[in-house]
Amino acid sequence: MYENPVITILTPSYNQGRFIEETIISIKNQTYPFIEHIIIDGNSSDNTIDVIKSHEKDYNLTWISEKDDGQAEAIEKGLLRAKGSILTWINSDDYYLSNTAIEKIMNVFIVNQDIDILTGNGIYIDEKGSFLDKIETDKKYLSLLYMKRADFILQPSTFFRKKTIENIAINKKCTYVFDWLLFLNMLENGFKISWIDDFISAYRIHSTHKTGDDNSRRRLEIALLMKRNYGKKSISTMYCFGIYYLYILIERTSKKNQQKIKPVIRKINRIFAKISDYKLYSC
Repeated sequence: MYENPVITILTPSYNQGRFIEETIISIKNQTYPFIEHIIIDGNSSDNTIDVIKSHEKDYNLTWISEKDDGQAEAIEKGLLRAKGSILTWINSDDYYLSNTAIEKIMNVFIVNQDIDILTGNGIYIDEKGSFLDKIETDKKYLSLLYMKRADFILQPSTFFRKKTIENIAINKKCTYVFDWLLFLNMLENGFKISWIDDFISAYRIHSTHKTGDDNSRRRLEIALLMKRNYGKKSISTMYCFGIYYLYILIERTSKKNQQKIKPVIRKINRIFAKISDYKLYSC
């Protein structure tokens, strides 16, 4: 009854040679046969290219390696090359948890033609691949209302139809919130998001993990996104700018103080956000 659509999986990469093979193998071993895998490398200086070359003849893998301005630009390059009608990206330090993950995702898209974006659960793992915690998406937050307040979806467990990005450009000025802004734009354009109750991807936390680098620049991007969503005089915007200026002060102190104070602020944020039903952004 249905055609078997191609899914394009993008992998932005830079100096993740110690992790990328696990990413590649998790894609290569998928049971769904119609996969296009594109690796966009930022001119890595470690063993990344050697690892890629060792697998390039094993399945439908193409890759480029050239200097870029970061993850957002790498993903944009990949999207322009993508041939699939379903798209996603998974970073070179993450991987899919099962060989049937993509098959399950594609079955949902094939049967439910009205679904434009599909997201699932995942797990946190550490540098060595050991389990840290579950990442479970609460279905009640999968709406434009809540996506304006916070990014509640797990990016490597999120997939979308190509049509959702036809009139949307990735904001390459953002380092930390470009994916949140991309999904927010999709919802603002009226595309439908749904949820699969399955654990799709492993999200690695390690010393060079970008999102784990909680700094004033990241806090500024969050504050500017709140300003975009609610205006400069909203409580959410002022609250997030307050956190941003607090981070600037903290970062003028010693690394030891930063390591003590920042986790406390994040914990207070989460508690306050839960109490207010995420009326203010929490991370």
